[in-house]
Amino acid sequence: MPQIYLFTYHFNTFFNFGYQYVGIKTAFTRKCGETAFIAPQCEMIPIEWVCRRIATDSFFKRNPDDKEGYKFYPPKVELFFKDAANNDPQWSEEQLIAAKFCFAGLVTGQTELDIMSHATQVIFEILEKSWLPQNCMLVDMKIKFGVDVTPKEIVLADVIDNDSWRLWPSVDGSQQKDKQPHQDLKEVTPEGLKMVIEKLRVGCREREELLLKLESPCGMAVLVGSTSDLGHCEKIKKACGNLGIS
Repeated sequence: MPQIYLFTYHFNTFFNFGYQYVGIKTAFTRKCGETAFIAPQCEMIPIEWVCRRIATDSFFKRNPDDKEGYKFYPPKVELFFKDAANNDPQWSEEQLIAAKFCFAGLVTGQTELDIMSHATQVIFEILEKSWLPQNCMLVDMKIKFGVDVTPKEIVLADVIDNDSWRLWPSVDGSQQKDKQPHQDLKEVTPEGLKMVIEKLRVGCREREELLLKLESPCGMAVLVGSTSDLGHCEKIKKACGNLGIS
């Protein structure tokens, strides 16, 4: 498998573990070899969730009176109904609730909306902090959720890759780590595609190693009021160990 796709696979595997340990349920069961993983059956919710740190591109086009480059604190969360024939229109939270989607027997109401909205922001902030040590800024990101058909609960059921975000290197803007170089091609030619692949390939292995290796030692202390809490502390210790925290 090409290096770029291996990076995407390892990236997704690494962060699916991470999401689960911070309480975000994902459609990820376990790795199955070096290039695959096993996921539970899900019914997808036709909503694309977008989280933005910086106002640019499509947001700026929809809001021309806003200042391009404006930074949102906290990151701005938007939702779009997946309807290609109508260019995936933006929806309000009220529209999502009124739609009363039902997947795997679960009706999407206020509780489900809150779960997806909060998870979108948390996932964005996890990725954002992970890219910062590599001098890369996560500008925006899109994800989708689904309903796990067995427990009938909302899970992150999307693959996060270069088609999912806008990533700006703070040093060399020509080495964007997203799909923008491909979109910028005036004409798709074999030479142009080769150039895009090379841009993505440059430093890909090094970035993977940096991303998966927690170089900075960090620790955590848990204070408890009773020895009866030790069992729970052991669970916390195990979860932290899986994230490289001692």
